[in-house]
Amino acid sequence: EQESNVEEFKRSIGDVVMYGDTVQLLHLSSGRYLSVKKTAALVERGNLQVTLLEAPDQGSCFLVKSGYRTRSEGDRVIFGEVVSLGSLGFQGMGLCVGK
Repeated sequence: EQESNVEEFKRSIGDVVMYGDTVQLLHLSSGRYLSVKKTAALVERGNLQVTLLEAPDQGSCFLVKSGYRTRSEGDRVIFGEVVSLGSLGFQGMGLCVGK
């Protein structure tokens, strides 16, 4: 799967991210993938733990959604917009990201 991810990454360089796209987030400095774990977070116990992994797993795929539900699936993500990244591995869980 790692080889497949590298090929997909190379093909997608320069592509526009759209609401409704599935993405994996690669931390460029470490070369590791952002992933949601089933264990509780260390600080906010009501939330799941987020970690960096050498290889992606079930918690590494995210669905790009509008943070305020003002954009529709298929709309372009514009720099600076608030987005919500829904975990595909853990339904109902995800990340909120803004500037």
